[in-house]
Amino acid sequence: VLLISVDLRYFVGVIERYQPWIEGGIFSMALALALKEYGIESVSLNWSVLNSADSELRRVALIPDFERVTMLVGCGYPREDTCVPVSTRYSVDHFITYHD
Repeated sequence: VLLISVDLRYFVGVIERYQPWIEGGIFSMALALALKEYGIESVSLNWSVLNSADSELRRVALIPDFERVTMLVGCGYPREDTCVPVSTRYSVDHFITYHD
């Protein structure tokens, strides 16, 4: 399990109150793609927990006050017989209509 956190010192104020979760999500997407390149599967795990659970994780993992935990990522090598759902990948033309 990987813990994704964001350093709050890089944000300037209330207008960026949601930015740590956006930045953490963007980083996590790139991380998932990088793991996949090495044959490692991953799953994003939401960190919407009570303050008591967040405080306990912060205490055990020695996370400083200026870091905000945004999510966890479970990862590992899949078994050979693992089945995963796959969505149909449509071409761009499926979504775009051209008008003359």
